[in-house]
Amino acid sequence: MLRPATPLAILLFVAFALLLLSVLSTPIIKAIPLGLYKPDGGVVNFGVFGYCRGDACSPIEIGYDTSIFAPQSSSEFDLPSATRTRLSAILIVHPVAALLTLIMFIMAVVAHLHSPSHSSRYLCGLFIFGILTFLVCLLAFLIDVLLFVPHLAWGSWLVLAATILVFLSFIVSCAMRRTLVGRKARKKRIAENAEMSGENYYNRQAQQEANSVVTSSLQPTVPSISGANGPTDKMPTFATYEKRDDRSSDERIPLTARTPSERSPNNAPTELGASDLPNNRRSFSGSTQTLPTDQYGNPSTQPLDARLQRTW
Repeated sequence: MLRPATPLAILLFVAFALLLLSVLSTPIIKAIPLGLYKPDGGVVNFGVFGYCRGDACSPIEIGYDTSIFAPQSSSEFDLPSATRTRLSAILIVHPVAALLTLIMFIMAVVAHLHSPSHSSRYLCGLFIFGILTFLVCLLAFLIDVLLFVPHLAWGSWLVLAATILVFLSFIVSCAMRRTLVGRKARKKRIAENAEMSGENYYNRQAQQEANSVVTSSLQPTVPSISGANGPTDKMPTFATYEKRDDRSSDERIPLTARTPSERSPNNAPTELGASDLPNNRRSFSGSTQTLPTDQYGNPSTQPLDARLQRTW
């Protein structure tokens, strides 16, 4: 499975392989020279731990004398022979660069694990170690240039290629750390802002669900009657209708509950309550006698004397 540390590990592996080839140069492997010099007496190949002239090679050692092939007055090299002899001891930085690259490669492989890949400190250490490795590789290439210019061989260009790969690898490690730090900072901002994390939304949803549960528990329930097929009857329920007691509706007011004056076109009709029905008419103040009505229930307008004569 590819992870962010996979490109880093590939770059470092290739860089280590190139540096290893430069370390195994002449006299260990005669076909990999760091410098190639062609005097009158033949071809001389220079490496990290010695040189070879034809089939004869020097013993493997740190630092060797380069003046035996180019005298002091020779202009074949940019630096004098004495200076180049002293610098040949610094060729030891090639195996040091290879060792640092190998360590960085192992750290990149470990970065595939979950804990190191999510640790900003580990990635910061990898980044700092990458800078150190790049400087050592660059120093190794500069030593090759000072010693063998203008007779550089392809082994020195391998060191340059490894230096470029190490430079790219520590840039990748920096990008990995920046990505991790940015992700952690974003999670922290989301955790501090409840609206971004959706915490307030889920809290409101939970509160609404709790209120709906309380409301449903307060509503009356119809008692269930156990039947023969189970603890409760599962028969379909009937439709229910809401009954409204609209006492002011015109359909509920009898026609005899209105006076002639209220039914006249000149006066606007007024609605009467249940207290104005014929069976519950108002009485005169201070008297228990109700108003006389005709056979249709309307108040009688005949004179009082005529009514008295009729009753007698």
